[in-house]
Amino acid sequence: MSRFSVMAAFTTRNLTMHSRDKTSWIALTLEDTNTVFIKPLARDIISRGISICELEYDLMSARIDARGIPIPEQANVGYQSLQPKVAPSRDLPTFETPERQHLAWSGKAETQGRGASLNELLQHKRPGRVILIGDDWVAEDVESLAADQDKTPPLILKSGYGSSPPMLPGLLRRPQPGTLLSWLMLNNGVEDVGLVVFSGGGDFNDEINTLHDCCHPPPTFRINAANQLSSITPVKELRLPRISIVIPSFNQANFIEETIKSIIDQNYPNLELIVIDGGSSDGTVDILNRYRKYFSVLLIEPDNGQSDALNKGFALATGDVMNWVCSDDLLEPGALHQVARAYMSTGADIIAGGCIRIGDTRQVELHRHHSAVELGKNLPLDPLDLLRFMRSWNSGAYFFQPEVFFTYRIWKLAGGYIKRHLHYAMDYDLWVRMALAGATIRHIAPMIACSRVHGLQKTQDDQKYLHQTRQIMKEYNSLFAVMFELEPLTSTETASDRSYNDEILSFTKHVNRRVEVIQTHLERLAARASETFDNIGEIELGNQITNLSSEVRDVKAQLLTQGHHAESAAGQLSMLQFWQSDNHERSILLQGRMASNAVPACLTELADAEFRVFSQWGEDGIIDWLVRSIPMPRHVFVEFGVESFKEANCRFLLQNRNWKGLVMDGSEKYMADLRNDKIYWMFDLDARPAFVTRENINELLEEAGVTGPIGVLSVDIDGNDYWVWESINCIDPAIVICEYNPILGDTQPISLPYSSNFDRFDGHHSGLYFGCSISALVSLAAKKGYSLVGTNSNGINAFFVRNDLLNHLNGKLEQITTYPSRHRDSRDENGQMAYTGGMNRIQQLADLPVVNVETGNSINIKDIVNPYSADWLRKMS
Repeated sequence: MSRFSVMAAFTTRNLTMHSRDKTSWIALTLEDTNTVFIKPLARDIISRGISICELEYDLMSARIDARGIPIPEQANVGYQSLQPKVAPSRDLPTFETPERQHLAWSGKAETQGRGASLNELLQHKRPGRVILIGDDWVAEDVESLAADQDKTPPLILKSGYGSSPPMLPGLLRRPQPGTLLSWLMLNNGVEDVGLVVFSGGGDFNDEINTLHDCCHPPPTFRINAANQLSSITPVKELRLPRISIVIPSFNQANFIEETIKSIIDQNYPNLELIVIDGGSSDGTVDILNRYRKYFSVLLIEPDNGQSDALNKGFALATGDVMNWVCSDDLLEPGALHQVARAYMSTGADIIAGGCIRIGDTRQVELHRHHSAVELGKNLPLDPLDLLRFMRSWNSGAYFFQPEVFFTYRIWKLAGGYIKRHLHYAMDYDLWVRMALAGATIRHIAPMIACSRVHGLQKTQDDQKYLHQTRQIMKEYNSLFAVMFELEPLTSTETASDRSYNDEILSFTKHVNRRVEVIQTHLERLAARASETFDNIGEIELGNQITNLSSEVRDVKAQLLTQGHHAESAAGQLSMLQFWQSDNHERSILLQGRMASNAVPACLTELADAEFRVFSQWGEDGIIDWLVRSIPMPRHVFVEFGVESFKEANCRFLLQNRNWKGLVMDGSEKYMADLRNDKIYWMFDLDARPAFVTRENINELLEEAGVTGPIGVLSVDIDGNDYWVWESINCIDPAIVICEYNPILGDTQPISLPYSSNFDRFDGHHSGLYFGCSISALVSLAAKKGYSLVGTNSNGINAFFVRNDLLNHLNGKLEQITTYPSRHRDSRDENGQMAYTGGMNRIQQLADLPVVNVETGNSINIKDIVNPYSADWLRKMS
């Protein structure tokens, strides 16, 4: 059993002890001098913690078994058995914290005309753009506020979070595009803003706090219906707290100089920079010696890994605020001043900004990440939601390590150490301990840091870290179990209450054991990846799923017969009900996973990989085979034209491989329903209502924060597919899936003329007049640097791979095959199904125009000579 690594001593600052309240805290004392202080938790919360850790342990075990994830050589997967005890509050260390600054509106009470009020606003404007918040701005207002030297029109944004639902009420919620909060996160600061004006009578607390958390906030005003002006008085000048940065270093000569410069170029006057190098042999030490004058401490000696180096560094730190920056990561310009301002004006324990995922150089931006923690307020960090690693943390709702700064106070309350036996996830474990110690978090809008993605980094997509996060669950499960027994009787709890609660806990544990059996059976089906789908058999699988459904019903019935037990174990009941209602989806996902593993590595043609889980035809299997065969730059997909997303090309990719996704559809209702579906919180999915055109597609993608390299782009909008793909220039997908109209044949590169408001049933009552030919897509792909690798056998979607990645399919794909269609999705003039098929389909469209995309010439369909190749005619016969 491995031991926790702890720091040997406090820093030299003086600590004071006093009783703040009558509540007893839990002191988690280790085998050394370090103590973790845990805020008191109610017994039902502790019980939920036990259940969460057990379920997460099972989910991680299932993932490890199903994917055959090996134990990393560097990781010690032992765990520390925890021995907590009750600690009176007089033993709790307390620290001085900054006085929190409260912003409020102040200003004139007299009424003046609208024009006079707007003119007065312009007198306060500094150079930069005007931003107007609210829905009641009229054209005259906008024109008046644009009447300055640069004539830049004001930007009008909405207040609040829009219609975006909370992911976790009171803590996690992402603002919708078009809101000020969303714009602030994308804009990365407010120095280019000249004036912000709110319209209406609200307080706009989240917005003004987020604005003024930024350095150099703009003049901020509010104008109400009576044309009265009020303003926000800027916070008083704040002292700059000491910030300690620890750089753990080992053989990163390619990156460490850029890391150091990103920190010292901040020109932050109260910086303590500590470098701990484990004895690098690649030239790193020479670089460190060149910058030695900038370091408060430079320690070069062998260590036992990154966690050990961090403990050495933080043991020497004396800052009010601290963080570590890995030797391949960066700080963004101005980051330390942003953090200092947020800390001194809010007093929060944790300051979290944004983080940019970059490639080998800073110029290669892969993704811009922001936590989903609500902006503009200090919020308690929820330890139970952090412990939902597979169901919440992995969705991207929380942090990348370099974007999170923390106070010395919360560092000490959380034990003042990094667990040395953790090669992975040591930061995640620290955030959990800080949450248990009662940490408050402040989410600020600016980008704080860059996290580099490169081939030699420790954390990769192979998910080896799951072995250690699984052990973390075991440690906290043990902690919660002991805490449940240790919690002292309160004035409102009698011994009989304790006995009753113990009975409930015993029953809950019994339910957990039954749930574990069910989960094990379900995941065991997925783990049988070596068997082919045919060997498993749908009948056998169906019987097993039916038996498991019966088991769920039996456990639910037991809960219901327990009376008051069922009420107390409501969390378990809810979980079982969720599993029961979700049983069908689980079963088809398991079938899909088994079908995936039955697809051979080498194919005669792409259609040989087909199977269907959520896709309309066989796209699920083709996409899964392609992403297994080709290295993906980012596990991100974009799909538009998804309707309800119940039947879509990328849903299996989302749920089976945990990709991140952006989906768009013209129906507001479809997207609203999707945002209220459980899939929206279970996975990192962004659903946006938008009617996609070639004029707005790049703007929509940029507003969603999706730019640069991605994994998959899927285009299916039944009309302008060619023109929209042609216009896309802000993303660089590895794989493109695009719908074609097989009725238009395969010999001519033709498309319908572009129309921004195209609807397939407006073009022709049959609904058959849409899209472009497969030849048009092949022509466009060649211009954009892609090659066709095949279509599905139903003749509706074509698959393209970027040319620089084609070599990964050498020897795996014998031939490139395309297919016409045989489906008969046509309507008569009354809108009823007509079932028109074969050559009769193109004859219905004879007098309608198409455009040759290579020459630009327009012709009627009847004038196309031999639209179908001999191969397609044979396949259609």
